[in-house]
Amino acid sequence: MAKIELAQSKTKGIIFDLDGTLLDSLGMWQDIDERFFAARQIELPSDYSDAIGHLSIQATAEYTIERFGLKETIEEVISEWQEMALEAYKNDIMLNIILLEKCLFICYIYNRE
Repeated sequence: MAKIELAQSKTKGIIFDLDGTLLDSLGMWQDIDERFFAARQIELPSDYSDAIGHLSIQATAEYTIERFGLKETIEEVISEWQEMALEAYKNDIMLNIILLEKCLFICYIYNRE
């Protein structure tokens, strides 16, 4: 793959959708939810994903604490989720290298003209 020199190209920057596109992380949050609730001996409700899907992480923590009567603070819940996500990104989540190469190749072709 040719190296793209952005300083000498038409392109001023490149934005990639990382989570769920370049990184195969689609199942990660479901796994985190399952582990989070299992650690508290709470069955993961079937409506939980739909209930939180549109919420920020802060609002999700608030909702989760209130709905399930958890004793943790919002910061503690978020920290636990972030630790689990970091572990998944470090050990389990795979980079979609083929898609990345295609994106970079398109940038290369665009800048050759």
